Amino acid sequence: MVKLLVAKILCMVGVFFFMLLGSLLPVKIIETDFEKAHRSKKILSLCNTFGGGVFLATCFNALLPAVREKVRAPWVLAAALGTLWPRDSDAFSTLIPSSVEALML
Repeated sequence: MVKLLVAKILCMVGVFFFMLLGSLLPVKIIETDFEKAHRSKKILSLCNTFGGGVFLATCFNALLPAVREKVRAPWVLAAALGTLWPRDSDAFSTLIPSSVEALML
């Protein structure tokens, strides 16, 4: 139990320092040499875009359980009622490819 707590604290401190380093690196580059910062503007832009992608992926990953529950709800209701409504619907099967539909069943 103590090892787990120590590992969590060490990971938290490590993530903090990596975030601090990543956020202060562009500021330090601009401070040191403006000409060098102007040349590396594209690299800084790519790093910024990557960071934005990480934030978006985290947000969408957090939404996945709620979406999965909403998509699965019609099948659970159909099974409780004893009907095949979501599975035999032609309109629904044309919207979702068969491979995705097989995964959801």
